[in-house]
Amino acid sequence: MRSLFWIWWFLIYLTVPVARDALAYLREAGLLPWFDQVLKVGLLSGALAAGLWLVKRGPQALPFLGFLIFLVWWTWQLPFPEEKVHLFEYVVLGYLAIRTFGSPWKALALVFLAGVGDEVFQYFWPNRVFDPRDIFLNTLSGSGGVWFGYFSSASS
Repeated sequence: MRSLFWIWWFLIYLTVPVARDALAYLREAGLLPWFDQVLKVGLLSGALAAGLWLVKRGPQALPFLGFLIFLVWWTWQLPFPEEKVHLFEYVVLGYLAIRTFGSPWKALALVFLAGVGDEVFQYFWPNRVFDPRDIFLNTLSGSGGVWFGYFSSASS
């Protein structure tokens, strides 16, 4: 599991050089609205699956269910598909972090460091910028994965 965590972290960084070009291609081909809808369907499907899983866990998982509802609502409001992709990337990273390292605080710290590293990398990449807001959004997204991984391991 440890190597999967580091591989996923590395894959997140690999999206930096290609994300803008891929979105530009989708925009020029008229496929960007379709891609955004696919992201939303994926988001809702994942949220529905997690919600059904949470219903089985009982009242101790209710705070996570509230957080999940907030995360879905917030993601729906994001104007750029790129940010929705980041949500997915960082939720998975958070889940892998808690399952790999066990400690929620260590997992959150690693997700935060990944977000900082992502933004620093973007600062040095042409046509990309360092955005502290993205560090917050990535960490918030990753905390959803940490929380889900924590509850799923605690009830196993």
